[in-house]
Amino acid sequence: MKQQHSNSWHKSLYSEYFAKSGLDSKAKHSQARKEVKFLLDILELERGAKILDVPCGTGRHALAFGQRGMEVVGVDISPSCLKLARKNCKGLKNIKVKAGDMGQLDWARNQFDLVTNMFSSFGYFKTAGENKRVLAGFKSALRPGGAVVIQAINREWLLKIFDPARWGESKGYYWQEGSRYEPDTRYVESNRMFINKKTGKGERSYNRIQVYSIPEMKRLMRDVGLTKIKVFADIHGGEPDRWKSTHPIYIGYRGKK
Repeated sequence: MKQQHSNSWHKSLYSEYFAKSGLDSKAKHSQARKEVKFLLDILELERGAKILDVPCGTGRHALAFGQRGMEVVGVDISPSCLKLARKNCKGLKNIKVKAGDMGQLDWARNQFDLVTNMFSSFGYFKTAGENKRVLAGFKSALRPGGAVVIQAINREWLLKIFDPARWGESKGYYWQEGSRYEPDTRYVESNRMFINKKTGKGERSYNRIQVYSIPEMKRLMRDVGLTKIKVFADIHGGEPDRWKSTHPIYIGYRGKK
């Protein structure tokens, strides 16, 4: 598998088909609404609170927050995702969708009550130091007392079920994926191919993401200055299990001073 250690891969990860079928399904929207309800119940945000959803993908969480009266800015780097997010959020004046890089959030400093990073969208950058700076950027975007929420894949669970070669089919497509885990850097690198059943044409996608254990993610949040860190197994709450929890939800706060 050819190394493609670049910070640009996530610009082209989602083709229009992949964005629509992989992120914008009815099931994914339903799940996002449940996740937003869970977060609002936990965080007790007041109507009109300012939320930064980054990356926002096709706007699933931004839409759910906006429908509950929050002021939302959704940021993504993928043109395909942005197109769908704007379509999904059209007509809601309390939601803005803009193109941007989650590693460049200087414009957002001290503006938001909540920053959300959902659907295993953390660890995209090519070094651990860059990923840490992204998290520091999330914190700097908060107003005093605000919170960062990250939903991230649990490395210890992932390695238990890790399969370097997978294949299958979905509606209209065959797919195959080859992956490898780099133990020294703790990155997972994957190449995927989607083949249209009717035309035989293929689409490729690539991703490389750093994966964290639950203690590592908690430590990283503390290292950038987040406090009162809480970890939930899933949207039903409860303590996470290091081997069984697939995508824990992490919440950390910026101090009020």
